[in-house]
Amino acid sequence: MKALQTINSQPIVWAQQDIDTDVIIPAQFLTTTERSGLGQHLFHRMCQSDAEFPFTQTHNRDRTVFITGDNFGCGSSREHAVWALMDWGIQAVIAPGFADIFSNNARKNGLLLITLPEPDWQQVLEAGLNDEHIAIDVKQQRVSAGHLEWTFDLDPFFKSLLINGQDELAYLLQHQNEIQTLQQQLSRTQFLTNRSTT
Repeated sequence: MKALQTINSQPIVWAQQDIDTDVIIPAQFLTTTERSGLGQHLFHRMCQSDAEFPFTQTHNRDRTVFITGDNFGCGSSREHAVWALMDWGIQAVIAPGFADIFSNNARKNGLLLITLPEPDWQQVLEAGLNDEHIAIDVKQQRVSAGHLEWTFDLDPFFKSLLINGQDELAYLLQHQNEIQTLQQQLSRTQFLTNRSTT
């Protein structure tokens, strides 16, 4: 996983509420377990039916921040929705709220979800609609656009994983020796406890 400490990009904006995972990536593209290649199918139906849809616009192609509406990622639990966003190039999604399962999948895969209170989100949305540059500082948990700045909450463990470019498995493997030592200590303690009670 690539370390993620700062993000600087003009945003892609689609302020629709309740965007479900079937809209993010339709079921017909879920036949693979590969994470790469799914970005080309991101918002497939919208891209096919609306020539003005933000993800069809060539000037948006290199943008890495996505501003969207409340309850993003609702619906089925497909992890492919996160994979498709990341494969397209999205590094952070800003919304008033996210569906729980989608949030868990995003965390496992290193996609930064920024939840902002409605008034703050409205200001970020306005900045996005004005095509202002968005800067995100993961360490400081800060979003800024122009002279405006907002802070966001971030789980400390997930923040550490993002900054260091690790997923949970990589973190565990990094501490494999300590884990084995602790397991041996616990096994020995359990053995001595069982022995003393017999």
